[in-house]
Amino acid sequence: MAYNEFRTPPPPTQAPSTTTSTIPDPETGSPLYETKNRSLLITILKQNDATLLNHYIEAHGPAATLTRGIARGLGPYGAAAVHGSTDCLDILLSLHHQQSTADPTTSRPAIPHGTLLTTTACRHAQLQTTEYLLDHHPSLGAIHDAEPGGTTPLLAAAACLSELSHHDSPTPSIPFTHPAWFRTRLTHAEALIRFLIARGASVHEIIKFSSLENGCCSDEQALEQRFQDTPPIETVLGRCMSRGSPELVAHLLANGADVHARQHHDNHSYWGTGFYGGRNGHMYVRKVTALHLGSFSWNAGGVRAVLEHGGGGSREKVVEMVNAKDDMGRIPLHYAAAGPGAYGEYISLAVSGEELVGRVVETMRVLLEADPGTVNARDEMGATAVHYVIEGQRRCGEAHLEEVVRFLVENGADLGARDGRGHSVLHRMAGSMGGSYGVVVGEGLLELLIDGVRDGDGLEQGDEDGNTALHAMAGSPRQVGAVRVLLARGADVRAVNSDGDTPLHKAMGGWLWARETRESFLAGCGIGDAFEKVTVDDRIRVKEEMVRVLLDGGAGELMDQPNNAGITPRQLQEMYLARWRRMDERERQRPAGRGRGRGIVMG
Repeated sequence: MAYNEFRTPPPPTQAPSTTTSTIPDPETGSPLYETKNRSLLITILKQNDATLLNHYIEAHGPAATLTRGIARGLGPYGAAAVHGSTDCLDILLSLHHQQSTADPTTSRPAIPHGTLLTTTACRHAQLQTTEYLLDHHPSLGAIHDAEPGGTTPLLAAAACLSELSHHDSPTPSIPFTHPAWFRTRLTHAEALIRFLIARGASVHEIIKFSSLENGCCSDEQALEQRFQDTPPIETVLGRCMSRGSPELVAHLLANGADVHARQHHDNHSYWGTGFYGGRNGHMYVRKVTALHLGSFSWNAGGVRAVLEHGGGGSREKVVEMVNAKDDMGRIPLHYAAAGPGAYGEYISLAVSGEELVGRVVETMRVLLEADPGTVNARDEMGATAVHYVIEGQRRCGEAHLEEVVRFLVENGADLGARDGRGHSVLHRMAGSMGGSYGVVVGEGLLELLIDGVRDGDGLEQGDEDGNTALHAMAGSPRQVGAVRVLLARGADVRAVNSDGDTPLHKAMGGWLWARETRESFLAGCGIGDAFEKVTVDDRIRVKEEMVRVLLDGGAGELMDQPNNAGITPRQLQEMYLARWRRMDERERQRPAGRGRGRGIVMG
């Protein structure tokens, strides 16, 4: 079945230009045809089909077989290493040895410059292939060898725990979208990490500078000197804290891993969560500990292992660890509150929604048991854990949010706390729920937030721009139900912000974003069209409903009240309606096949 697509000749545009040779199908004996991009060879290597590979070499010749240009530039050697096809890799390397013996000018195996074959196998948790290369071909990557930038076999293996977005399943029979893919990958990765440590790999290995910086400078010595006095980008323990088991974390600590070591962390993985990056918008968050990273990934077992084994039985050291701050003043509890979202790095493919919220709560419980006072700790922007929960976990759904917020409230969280911009939790809720990844705020969650406000004026107090919670909610068209609740609880529909806008002004410009749901994401695995389609008529309908609720709530005389710029809600209504109609017309005139199939999604 693996070779069905090669049983007929490819179309002329896909046919190889240099050969028409075929090999026999192992199932039927009929010919198998190669394609221009050598898909047949790649499939043979993925299947670790040593018999068919020998037929391929006989038919196509050694030179054509060993050419680099397949599998994203990895070449046949790299393709075999990625898929753990040790038998095929042995054949290829033996063939290369024969070629180089016959012609001493033959270069080393064709793999990308700077790439180590052993490290390539480790990046994909291929233990058997790694052991084979270390034992028989150490020149292709020994235990302590590093690629430019510092990636060693151990660091590459640890990345298998922190980076789960690779599409190459370690088990060919299991697609990467299946939860079993994750379980298999994690099991293989942990076994490989233990094997490498037993073979002498050091848990102190680090990545000193990023691949981006390495790509901009060919002088590795200059880079080493430049970053000599800076914290590492990543560490072995830091990578393993994402999804490593408590036993693995304890094993690393027993072998000397420094639980207090600071590192940077690539902020790209935080996009779509409650984090806004490092200082001055830097791509890295700095001064991060392993406890921050384990908390961010909701690895409660790993977090507990760090506190138990890294604290050495000292209460003071444990408190110190849970209060460690990154370069923006964020402690591990803030990281747990923000988290990777409902499906950061496809995490929700591996766990159910019920299990997910359990992991979040358990991680927070472990941290708060160590120091209950951190529940209201603020970062440099004035945000507390509850602010981060609302911003970072909004994609997890309303029921999830309510359970996590309720847990924090039961542990003393102050829902009346305002961040440096004057935003209450209600402001954060309104602002974060309006976009593509927001959810409709349910009455239970909203009532919980309102009841939790301790300063008595949570509904009336504005942020730094004078916007009340009602302003914020009115500008988010999906939150009609939330606006009803706020009005019923006494929110002032006549309140004006520093621009003279009432909530009715905000409602007129509210943009109904095409929403990505958990279900649509899982159906598409983050690839393709995972957004619902939203039309202009949809936007008009929900806006009219929002306006009607506000008018019924006492805004009937405000349609013609101008703001500081002299613009009334009625004028805004006409302006936005005309704009949306023009956008709709442009969309209809767009040639077929262009766009992303999401309706009009840009504001």
